[in-house]
Amino acid sequence: TPRIDELPFDSVRKMMSTKHQLDKDTIIYTKGALDSILANTKYILENGKERKIAKEDINHIYEVNSEFSFRALRVLALAYSKNDVIDEKDLVFVGLVAMIDPARPEAKPAVAKFKTAGITTIMITGDHKDTAFAIAHELGIADTIDQCVMGKDIDNLSEEELRELVKKTRVFARVSPENKTNIVKAFKANGNICAMTGDGVNDEQRIWFLLMITLLRLKKQWKKVEASLLTLRRPLSSFSHLTLLKFSSCSSSS
Repeated sequence: TPRIDELPFDSVRKMMSTKHQLDKDTIIYTKGALDSILANTKYILENGKERKIAKEDINHIYEVNSEFSFRALRVLALAYSKNDVIDEKDLVFVGLVAMIDPARPEAKPAVAKFKTAGITTIMITGDHKDTAFAIAHELGIADTIDQCVMGKDIDNLSEEELRELVKKTRVFARVSPENKTNIVKAFKANGNICAMTGDGVNDEQRIWFLLMITLLRLKKQWKKVEASLLTLRRPLSSFSHLTLLKFSSCSSSS
């Protein structure tokens, strides 16, 4: 059906919607993070018919979502509405789509090299906590789910509390752009030198807050690079070509 309007995805709403012409009527399709979709859902589609969503439905949906997440699958929730404008309210829940998005093959050896050199790798991601932990555990970044924290859990922390939290946390899930900034600033406030890489649209803004001091191999010579802003859109393994100094490496996954 022809698309006539769109509300793009952003990392605060964690949803995107498109409006389509459907015969003489219009329909709005919405996809995004399950929490965001369910927070705006009023109905559920069952056997082709709409009915009000019940607590039992929500519990079952979260159970299925957890099963997918523990298998390191990324999950999108799907919904629609027949509102006149794209307001992402009173949605009709349709279902879940689970996708495999495995870590790059070179990521695990790179993390192992960092650990040997005394570098701590931190995962900062928009993924669900269970999905993030499954991937982080596979890569050797986190050992237990207790090392994972949700972005909403740090929203109201003081600077001092966040500084203490980052000392023991290895995975930050469902984060906002502001969370990314505050996490990196907390690591720096603890005396760590941080390097951050990411491929998300918000990562360049967050990297502004970093001071990176590394050694890069350029034309077989070691050169010292100091930068207040360094945008890195390269695989995590590219860091393994650096001289491995003892500093915390904050890796952001969007």
